[in-house]
Amino acid sequence: MKTLVLATNNKHKLREFKEMLEPIGYEVKTLKDFGITIDPEENGTTYGENAYIKCKAARALVDHPVISDDSGIEILGLNRFPGIHSSRYVDSECNGSYEEAFVDINKKLGNNPDRRAEYHCAICLLENLEDEPKIFEGVCPGYLLMEPNGIGGFGYDPLFHCTESDQDFGIATEDEKNAVSHRKKALVKLMEYLNNK
Repeated sequence: MKTLVLATNNKHKLREFKEMLEPIGYEVKTLKDFGITIDPEENGTTYGENAYIKCKAARALVDHPVISDDSGIEILGLNRFPGIHSSRYVDSECNGSYEEAFVDINKKLGNNPDRRAEYHCAICLLENLEDEPKIFEGVCPGYLLMEPNGIGGFGYDPLFHCTESDQDFGIATEDEKNAVSHRKKALVKLMEYLNNK
């Protein structure tokens, strides 16, 4: 099997990448497997740029191609806020509490009837340090609930209803979400590229 290094410490992401990539001949390792920890500043202006920043930092330290992803939620009625700042917004303005973020988002929306929202993901593949990065993107469409439903999932999931699967992500199982997620869609594009190499 060929080795790909996933620049994350998130075990849920690792599971999803392994399930998709190992059947097509790629062993997915993390930086932890190499005893490496990095925390580069993600100061890009797009998901793809942020994913590339992580990829480049990791690829400089390992002898294998590296993949990384960046994602966020975009609320159309708030001009796609918080977008690439999805995590930082919660940490800096909501004391690290998604519950506070839900309250704040609803205040920002006010009487705006447009509650459409989209999860976005960009996966970067960097085969060699000097290569141009390859970016694969996916979008999961939906809308924001009036109040959180369920405690499952991660981050904004309890406030998100996926229109594609007609499910509230706060009560959907991990497998149900993975079937339609923004990351899954980006992963499928990455798989297509790897299969055609």
